[in-house]
Amino acid sequence: MNVCTERRVGAAVGALLAALLLVSCANTTSATSTTPAASATSATAPTSHPSGAEVLISAATVPTPAGLPEGTRVDRITYRSTSPTGQPITVSGVTLVPARPAPGRPVLAWAHGTTGIGDACAPSADPRLAGYEDLFSAFLGQGYAITATDYEGLGTPGDHPYLITASAGRSVVDSVQALRDLRPELGDRWVAIGHSQGGHAALAAAEIGGPGLVGAVAYAPAPNMTDNVDSLAQAVPAEQALYTMMLVGLRSQHPDLDYGDYLGSRAQQLVEPARTECIDALVGTFSKANLPGSEYQPRSAEAAERLRGWFAANELARRPTAVPVLVAQGDADEVVLPEYTDALVKQARAQGSAVDLRTYPGASHGGVLQASARDVAQWLGER
Repeated sequence: MNVCTERRVGAAVGALLAALLLVSCANTTSATSTTPAASATSATAPTSHPSGAEVLISAATVPTPAGLPEGTRVDRITYRSTSPTGQPITVSGVTLVPARPAPGRPVLAWAHGTTGIGDACAPSADPRLAGYEDLFSAFLGQGYAITATDYEGLGTPGDHPYLITASAGRSVVDSVQALRDLRPELGDRWVAIGHSQGGHAALAAAEIGGPGLVGAVAYAPAPNMTDNVDSLAQAVPAEQALYTMMLVGLRSQHPDLDYGDYLGSRAQQLVEPARTECIDALVGTFSKANLPGSEYQPRSAEAAERLRGWFAANELARRPTAVPVLVAQGDADEVVLPEYTDALVKQARAQGSAVDLRTYPGASHGGVLQASARDVAQWLGER
């Protein structure tokens, strides 16, 4: 979910799809620019490299995107990580370091909102960094260094495991070591931070943990989705696109997933566009197809139960975090509805996590970034 524009999601579909609807910036489909070019299981996936081992594969300094503070050094990176199935993988991303990093400030490990699951959708390929350049500029101006993962399978081989908790969290955690390898003088302390899909990833990273982690910030995080399988037939085209992306993500972890159990014959023809198109184009493709909701209803009770099980195994807040968490939510958010965030926070607190939930009157899904800016700056300064 991106900060650029938002569309209304039918409340009847519930958290499963309402929380995922993103409309990205117009340029997120670009595969070339002067900025860095991109070439479900539980959140406790193993890692194939010891803590602190070097993970950086490559780094290339590139021109600083417009709007970022003068002197910011930007590097396109690739680094080693581990898939939820324990396989070694390569992940791409970008690091941004201010000309004068503030002493003692933790590194910010940024996790982005939905852009699509094709390689061209990697935020490091977007001149506007998936629409977050203003937020990055503010953090850089405060002296924070940033490492921003593209996630597994975005800009690197393989399908992106969309909203697979262990994959997203591990990509965030390992991006920190990649920046340490590149700039060891920045120190060991870090905070996981992200918006929407990325808020989900930041919470996943906090559950995984890692050396030097001191906190996590989640703006309007995508919620758990297990309880919404029965609402799939009510999905409209934009929601159908997001659901198809989720099925692709699940199949990357469960090769036995049969699209025919969850998609009708016409809906199956849209799997390939879901794998390759970025979100604006993809929503257009699904809108043009205008398929009935019946194309997205599980074909049997057994298939629906398998889907619930896969979603349940991938839920957040199944274990406590060892660090404090700040969750920022707008009460006018029509994408991630406040009641969904309330439920996720309640579940996390029940596990023993220390979660500070702050709600901002009148703030939309993207607007929460600015509405919470003062509180987030203060909270980060206390870490």
